Amino acid sequence: MRTRALAKYLTQQKIDVVFAEYGMVGALVTEACQLAGVPLVIHYHGADVHHRATVDLYHSLYLKAFNYASGLIAVSGDMAKELIRMGAPAEKIVTASCGVDTLAFPVLDISKSGRAFLAIGRFVTKNHQPQSSKHLNWCLMHIRMPLWLW
Repeated sequence: MRTRALAKYLTQQKIDVVFAEYGMVGALVTEACQLAGVPLVIHYHGADVHHRATVDLYHSLYLKAFNYASGLIAVSGDMAKELIRMGAPAEKIVTASCGVDTLAFPVLDISKSGRAFLAIGRFVTKNHQPQSSKHLNWCLMHIRMPLWLW
């Protein structure tokens, strides 16, 4: 029922491609994408490939997703190898790290610098925003240090 409803929505909204975050989500929307004729790209992040109980639970759906998906994104070479071991076609896998290219930034000696507070990321509840805000506020009020937010 939900699969047909999602397929109908994808068709009605003229969705060009579905980008599914996490293997489990991709596995669960594969059939709807097939029914709607919409390409699917699945981005794997970690537990969806390396957590045995999760992989075992979704294995048959993963195989269908591997077959249908236009692309599979792994966040590391090890994850790409594991996807292949699980049955994913190597030609569909792209490796794209979720991090910083450390070679693109010079190493700086900060041993003589003053104190600083650096926050990188989104201040959202799942990233412990209330706690981060509390620490940030304390630092600004008590330590008087430069603030850099990215």
